Amino acid sequence: RQPEALQEHLKVFSAERESGKGRTFICATAARFWSHYKDLHSDQRHHYEIIRQGMPCHLYFDLEFDPRVNPEVDGDGLVDLLVLECVALMKELFNITLKPEQKVVELDSSGPSKWSRHVVVQQRRAFAHNGHVNAFVRVLIERLRNKAELEQQQQQQQQQ
Repeated sequence: RQPEALQEHLKVFSAERESGKGRTFICATAARFWSHYKDLHSDQRHHYEIIRQGMPCHLYFDLEFDPRVNPEVDGDGLVDLLVLECVALMKELFNITLKPEQKVVELDSSGPSKWSRHVVVQQRRAFAHNGHVNAFVRVLIERLRNKAELEQQQQQQQQQ
């Protein structure tokens, strides 16, 4: 019974090797991982939490684009819109009220050739597993697509 209890609190992380060839995997509690990670120099912080299949997880997004190819894209504005839509959909589907300033973590991993943001929505109850996150995101995408189409139609009507 003890190994099962310990396993519930362990997380799996991956780190890119300094050579850039391959990854190292780390199994640790979040507190233990943080005690190591916080002391690393910023250019050594290339770690990722592995989201294990079938395990509870929070809503998350890994967003990126090449700013050289998309100079007109306002990544920060799009993240703000995404978060607002997530909050609205959580309320609508699950009657969960989220305060983004308290429950949304944004990690910026951008560089000159890649805008990158990792967004984690830490609601009070995690999704049962990754498949449930996927289903939620599909509904969210459809909602955003419908809103964009409606806005486009309204703009076309105004131009006529």
